[in-house]
Amino acid sequence: MTTDLLPFDLQTALREPERVRNEYGAVAAQVVHVPSASPPYRVLVAWSGISTPMFFHEDGRYTRWSDKDALFLAPKTRKVWVRVWMNCINEPMAVVEANPGDFDRTRRYIDADPTEIEIREDA
Repeated sequence: MTTDLLPFDLQTALREPERVRNEYGAVAAQVVHVPSASPPYRVLVAWSGISTPMFFHEDGRYTRWSDKDALFLAPKTRKVWVRVWMNCINEPMAVVEANPGDFDRTRRYIDADPTEIEIREDA
């Protein structure tokens, strides 16, 4: 599960808690940092759909001896729309737009509707 995930960064997690994941794919609903707490209790994560929050070290590890059950960050992505059309010599061309309404309506597209995809921004 962790192959596409990035190393945990506390400041990013506090700004964008929806990107925080554990190694099993659970998604954080909220991340709280308590610097005055004992080291294993400084980061509190409440999970989406799970009623019990968990504590972590500031580096995202559950214990200081192991990376098992550690926190990670999902890659930052953005959604775009793609359409395919044929150019003047019948070669397929792809067009990417930020909004499905932005496509040139004079082109003859091969696909009936734009296809929504996610693109990694931090790759």
